[in-house]
Amino acid sequence: MNTLGSPIGTDGHVTPEQRAEYMARAQRLRAQAMRGAFADLVRLMARLVTWPVGRLAAKLAGWRQRERDFEALSAMDDATLSDLGMSRGEIYDVVYGHKAPRWAASNDEGTASAGRSAA
Repeated sequence: MNTLGSPIGTDGHVTPEQRAEYMARAQRLRAQAMRGAFADLVRLMARLVTWPVGRLAAKLAGWRQRERDFEALSAMDDATLSDLGMSRGEIYDVVYGHKAPRWAASNDEGTASAGRSAA
């Protein structure tokens, strides 16, 4: 090979040995590139499969937690629910995030009014 790494000799001709060496090197580089591309494809496919599955698992876990919270609050008596700042009719809305319990709303208003009076 010449100094540039080309299989072409100084006289401009390629010997069969040089050609075989060049072809073997090209095949090795091609195989290496294909392995890298295949590995990238496998990683992409794994992400495409695991991402939605992970999101689905998280949503199912959240749903199950809300169901347990709903069952626990439903099992409480009215006095305990009143102590928590909600009525029996508000359990669904509080658990599923449609409405904050009264104690949370009053704390937010108290914080806001305290901030205004301090200013």
